[in-house]
Amino acid sequence: MSNAFVDTVQPSLDATIHRIAELKESQQRLLKLLTEQNAGIKSNKQLEDAAVVLEKLPFYVKKLQGVKMAMQEISVSTEKMKRRAEGLRIDAQSYAIKKENKRDAQSQWNKLYAAKSAPSPGAPPAQS
Repeated sequence: MSNAFVDTVQPSLDATIHRIAELKESQQRLLKLLTEQNAGIKSNKQLEDAAVVLEKLPFYVKKLQGVKMAMQEISVSTEKMKRRAEGLRIDAQSYAIKKENKRDAQSQWNKLYAAKSAPSPGAPPAQS
């Protein structure tokens, strides 16, 4: 019975052993191919240059964030200066208007005073 079992299972075992050998051979070829490709990638100058740049990337990201913050501060400061300049412009205009009004009032007063001080056309000239 044992020989009958072995005779029955033997072809299947032989086929499995053959498949395992083929698989092992295929894996060795694949490993060799991957090793060669890996060596090619490691020796690729462009990839080395890219790796150097990518290593510096975090530094430049931080630097860019700093520049962005500085630009935001400048924008806020510029807006404050614009509002202040507008306020100063309004103050200067108000001052100029008040000054002009004061000048007009003084001119009116001077004309009125001059009119009162001048002799009337029908009045006799003043004797000194």
